[in-house]
Amino acid sequence: DLETLGMLIRERTVADDGAEAEAGANLGDEARAALLRCHAILAERFPLAHAAMRVDAINDFSLLYEWEGTDDGLEPVVLVAHLDVVPVSAEQASQWSQPPFGGVVEAGEVWGRGALDVKGRVVSHLAAVEALLAAGTAAPRRTVYLAYGHDEEVGGYEGAASIAAELERRLGGRRVAALLDEGGAVTKGAIPGMGSLEVALVGTAEKGYVCISLKAESKGGHAAWPPLDGTPVTAVSRALAAVHAKQPAPRLTQPVAGMLERASALVAEPYRTIFANLHVFGALLARVFGWKGEKANALVRTTQAVTRFTAGEKNNVVPASAEATINLRLLSGDTVEGTLGRVRAIAEEFGVSAEIDEKAFRSEPSPVSPAGKGVAAWDALERSFHRVYGWDEVLVLPYTVLGATDSKHFLNLTEATYRMGQRLSAEQIDTIHGVDERETAEG
Repeated sequence: DLETLGMLIRERTVADDGAEAEAGANLGDEARAALLRCHAILAERFPLAHAAMRVDAINDFSLLYEWEGTDDGLEPVVLVAHLDVVPVSAEQASQWSQPPFGGVVEAGEVWGRGALDVKGRVVSHLAAVEALLAAGTAAPRRTVYLAYGHDEEVGGYEGAASIAAELERRLGGRRVAALLDEGGAVTKGAIPGMGSLEVALVGTAEKGYVCISLKAESKGGHAAWPPLDGTPVTAVSRALAAVHAKQPAPRLTQPVAGMLERASALVAEPYRTIFANLHVFGALLARVFGWKGEKANALVRTTQAVTRFTAGEKNNVVPASAEATINLRLLSGDTVEGTLGRVRAIAEEFGVSAEIDEKAFRSEPSPVSPAGKGVAAWDALERSFHRVYGWDEVLVLPYTVLGATDSKHFLNLTEATYRMGQRLSAEQIDTIHGVDERETAEG
């Protein structure tokens, strides 16, 4: 339903990351009003679904739908998405082919921020329920929950976290059979040696997230006679260079190893031998991934990106302080505390402090969900992918999601958390949080 998606895109539900620890404060009046209009659009466009399901607003701006099943003995499933989007800067907006909040529908595509991340998922969920009800399905056997947060892009602490708490209250200790969130894609070229075969990448884990602030201070003074050992900017810059030079070592985690082993039977040589014998080639392969490209490197390493640097107010004044932010995405096995200790040890060599940015959200790497034949939820996912894309057309593989999703708030409900997505080209994937984000009718 591209038209409905276009209507949602036109609502500027932007979550700003200026004060991520207080997610509710990140919603301005415009975004709050836009979220409520999204609620009204969904109710208008999917009347059968809203009549058949219990719908609750959580913390005013998130939504929790409950489609009660006929068999109380079956554990429910939870489908997760979010209604908020990241901002579009003025510089970025000028590069778009269509207005980023125009929701333009043209040639079988709808353009705009949130088309892929992930208002399109909200529409697809409710369109499926609407179609089932229109076809005469009264209720599913298993209860289905649809959970739509309003602040995922800044951590989900007011939206998804509150939805998770409400689900725990309703379930009263019962478990969830599976939880499905964003994170993967059906795509080509993700695995070397696979030729034109598509793979459905299903995230069985996601990386952790933390921002660390590096800061140096001095008395400041006149720029005509600067300190002999440099200014606070110098100190922080040296520390940043040292942190960059001392990257964490690359290594294969369980999801990535599982992805490669499962793909080994279908790839060409020499990849077939390498992937099938990771006990021999694993360490070498991790090092190769470490220099092969940005996304390959991120699969095998805790990454660290300098995203902010603040210092000084005038050209002719030595600043009294300088501060930089490093955004780190933690690989399974690493911890927030351990990562802080590593960065702090490097920074202190240059007289620079290192502390967790308390204004930003943080999370540990997720547990790894089970994958493979005999795992009920995984088997059901494979059947679904094959039904949609063809048994011989797509190989379903586990992997690690590089970003952070709302699924982190639901970990107490199930061990079976899977992060997945629709068919996307490499070009489409690059538009997420970028320029010319758009979705197709087939997506």
